Amino acid sequence: VNLINIIIIYNKYCLKMRKIGGILGGLGTYFMWQHYNEKEPGTFRGFSRAMGRIADAEIPIWAREPIFKTYSRFYNCNLDEVKSELQEFSSFSNFFRRELKEGTRPVCPESPLVSPCDGKVLHVAKYMDSGFSVKGISFSIKSFLGIQTVPKTVYICTIYLSPGDYHRFHSPANWNIKSRTHFSGYLLSVNPFLLKFIKNLFCLNERVIYMGDWTYGFFSMTPVGATNVGSIRVGIDPELTTNQTAHKIGAVNKKDFEEIHSVVKGELFGEFNLGSTIVLLFEGPSNLELCIHEGDTVKTGQPILHKNFC
Repeated sequence: VNLINIIIIYNKYCLKMRKIGGILGGLGTYFMWQHYNEKEPGTFRGFSRAMGRIADAEIPIWAREPIFKTYSRFYNCNLDEVKSELQEFSSFSNFFRRELKEGTRPVCPESPLVSPCDGKVLHVAKYMDSGFSVKGISFSIKSFLGIQTVPKTVYICTIYLSPGDYHRFHSPANWNIKSRTHFSGYLLSVNPFLLKFIKNLFCLNERVIYMGDWTYGFFSMTPVGATNVGSIRVGIDPELTTNQTAHKIGAVNKKDFEEIHSVVKGELFGEFNLGSTIVLLFEGPSNLELCIHEGDTVKTGQPILHKNFC
């Protein structure tokens, strides 16, 4: 009984420290943003590149298991799901992008739309008046996507990946990808706490928007970069490079694919380093029913639309 109590107290302590760490990190990002955003706009990008080099550094074999176990206890990673032995991860980057055991994330066969990643739902709703809000903060869909016209009925689903989550992301639906738009932006923390302090955060951050269509019309999926998450990799787009010194903040690179990429629901799409956000914006009928809500914790493959919706 004493051991169980100790474990419960330890888990509560880790949870509290994660929350405190998130708040302190958000405040630190905010104050740095206030000081550097005009004087030295590349500060966060340079910091993320430096952190990326540290994350890529090889860890001695003898130190890997204790390091990754300590990290996993603090960030609540489920090591029982991991396919490889901890000693096989040569760096933090490799551990962040860990592959899970087969069958760990079953894809709901009945729902036409499933969660592309593990994480916490920040916002899910039908779009109104060419904008949307996350945590009470408004964003422009046109600015976010970099397009002039938006379909009449669009839904949004925003999912935040914490440092302890599975960092690969998958196709949320059967859809056809026609183009990619890469916005070279800032790399600010996307911790939910920070959204209320930095206006238009998602539109400021580096992001890669994949656009195309699905059963109900327009469909887009956007991995958003963040502090320590300069690296976004996408399987169908090997030419993509993010957070490069040659990329000026505000630069936009659009690519129309010569051949349309048809991807299948649940198919591996890409991966992050450390944690970030996935934003889905998609067209649908007015009676479309979403089965997840703000604040929900979701897993890859979990239904976003009710199974009986067709």
